[in-house]
Amino acid sequence: MNFQKRILDSIVLIIVLTATMPCLAAGDWPQFLGPQRNGHSDETGLIDRFPEAGLEVVFRVPGGVGMSGVSVAGNRVVTLVQDATAQSVICLDANTGNKIWSTPIAPSYKNAMGNGSRSAPALTSDQGFVFTGEGLLAAVNLDSGEKQWEADVIEEFGGKPAEYGMASSPIVHQGLVIVTAGCPNATVVAFDCKTGEHRWSVGQDRTGYSSPTLLRVAQETQLVVYSGTALLGIDPTEGAPLWRYRCKQPAHNAKATTLSNKHHAHAWAHPQRLVRKGGPAG
Repeated sequence: MNFQKRILDSIVLIIVLTATMPCLAAGDWPQFLGPQRNGHSDETGLIDRFPEAGLEVVFRVPGGVGMSGVSVAGNRVVTLVQDATAQSVICLDANTGNKIWSTPIAPSYKNAMGNGSRSAPALTSDQGFVFTGEGLLAAVNLDSGEKQWEADVIEEFGGKPAEYGMASSPIVHQGLVIVTAGCPNATVVAFDCKTGEHRWSVGQDRTGYSSPTLLRVAQETQLVVYSGTALLGIDPTEGAPLWRYRCKQPAHNAKATTLSNKHHAHAWAHPQRLVRKGGPAG
């Protein structure tokens, strides 16, 4: 059976709960891999195994084509879906699944490895940020869904979409929204959250399929990015490069998310290779 028909053409959003964790008590999951971008939740009292009958389905709603993740802030569930004409960001009520709003962002995106958006939205208290399959970054009002600004990142910085499509999920830091673009002189790009103004860009590496992460490395907060060819440490406020460790991947296929301890950043590369890099001192 065709992979795209089997997996992508009938995405359905499903929310489940357990008797010990009501939906209203769930913590926010406002971006790719959660609050700290590491896949960890601070929730307590979770069950250690699923009931034999499975989890109770709270709601089930039709989605669309695509591979975007789901982000949650308060009672709002936000994701990107695609129909025959457009990639749209949609917002659902987390308790009922009722649609609160839907905003078209870009024309439908087609790719031989699957159609639709790849990245997960990043949410703040009043805004949502999405990055489409062809590399258009947009901000929407989280309450109304109104599109506030957009930036055609790949076009603006003279690049081209990655073979698989743009899969970098945006990250927000101190009034900036940041994405991996992989354009000439703009591996990573930052924009003002409120105005969409370009604030900084850095690097000359092509993009992979990883998403940028904020880590504490060498006693300072760094933006650590796994591009298609290297692991990068960047000052997240000014965009200044701090260090670079070359680690070329087949077909620029880096897609790991980085982690850190006190002195080092770590990334699991493809295929099966652990990358470890220190801070500015190397």
